[in-house]
Amino acid sequence: STQRHGESRNTMVVVAPSSAAKPSGKYGAAVFIGTVGKFLVNWNMRFLIPYTIFLAREMDISVQQYSFALASAEVAGVLCPLSGPIGDALGLKRCVILGLVTIAVASALPVLFPSYVVFLFARFLFGIGVNLHHPILQALICNIVPSSSLGLVTGFMETSWSLAALIGFPLTGMLIEYIGWRSPFLLIALLCIPALVLYQRVLPALEVKSAQSLSLSSLISHFKSLLADVRVLGFFLYFFIMSMATNFLIMFCGQFFNDVYGLGLEEVGWTSMLIGAGEMLGAVACMTISDRLGLLRSMLTACVMGVVALGLFAFCASSSLGIACFLLFLCFAVSEATIISSISYACELNPASVGTLLALVLGAGSIGRAFAALLSQPIWNLGHITLGCSVGSLLLVVGMGIFWFFHRRYDGGEAVYETVEEEMQLEGSTDSTLTQVDVSEEESVAQVV
Repeated sequence: STQRHGESRNTMVVVAPSSAAKPSGKYGAAVFIGTVGKFLVNWNMRFLIPYTIFLAREMDISVQQYSFALASAEVAGVLCPLSGPIGDALGLKRCVILGLVTIAVASALPVLFPSYVVFLFARFLFGIGVNLHHPILQALICNIVPSSSLGLVTGFMETSWSLAALIGFPLTGMLIEYIGWRSPFLLIALLCIPALVLYQRVLPALEVKSAQSLSLSSLISHFKSLLADVRVLGFFLYFFIMSMATNFLIMFCGQFFNDVYGLGLEEVGWTSMLIGAGEMLGAVACMTISDRLGLLRSMLTACVMGVVALGLFAFCASSSLGIACFLLFLCFAVSEATIISSISYACELNPASVGTLLALVLGAGSIGRAFAALLSQPIWNLGHITLGCSVGSLLLVVGMGIFWFFHRRYDGGEAVYETVEEEMQLEGSTDSTLTQVDVSEEESVAQVV
């Protein structure tokens, strides 16, 4: 299958093939290598969080300074919407490789220059790399995987997130305990080298470089055209709130188990394996159920379960260590199912600009997690785990309400594709394939709702 490009008045548009047009050939190698790369990135992204109180002591900084460094990586999510048009113009494969190179450099900096200022800058640089890597890799996979298998493939790739906790958390605890706090950074930087070689050899090059320049006005115009769709706007707000709500618990868990049950660094690492195990269950559930149940129903069901799980953790986790461990497992199983089903659903909102749309949505998620990192310590000081998880549960309710309000206002799906078609016609394009996006599934979902 040939990847098609359409030019609007201001920016490149990557056209994701419809379920009938997507390639039916082999894509397993690209999915597997992409999952390995995401594992390395997610490990680097996640291993700092459960060890907040311990690493702050190792670095001789306050917990608030440490949280600010974590938030700087998420603040880089402001730049995430730029990665979509950049990926559309430079090529998805090149953009993914550039993101991983940036992550490797950011991982090596704290090893070479162990100071708080360098650590702060490295986390911000890492955030830029993540926002080049993750959304564009997802967009590339969306372009080569049939729509009927999208939920399965997305679930498989998101196991990298749970494996980062299941394998990365205890490994990180042992590395810090026996070698030093810089050792995980060094290991990840070194592992990025063979990953880059595999990316270059395995990932498909679906597009050619565009000579068209990207201006700020063109990017803003393209984002406005996407957010003009009420479904996209509602989902954007929902994903921001949901990301903030689901990130509170992981910010608290290390400090919670240390304060309430007296667990040390290595014990917190082994306990944190439950996070990865729960997320693995959530990913497997999405792989087996979401395509059958429907992405929209899967997303809303998981979100409702998240409200209940966070509420239970808020008021029951302090009862005993066994109950706390079980609820930790449950919360992250539901959280992972919510995130995976949400990302899968986002891929179907506007297939004509899936790269830019995913970058916009995942950028909102980054900002939500940044808010959670900045607010976590003040909330902990005010009400410990009870207040933190209660706030998270309430935010999930608010996010679902906003999403449903905008979703109910959706008129059936014609406006999104008519806008793109008009832009194509203004350029004098005669390629009619862009308008042949199959909207029957979207219309049927709207009718059911």
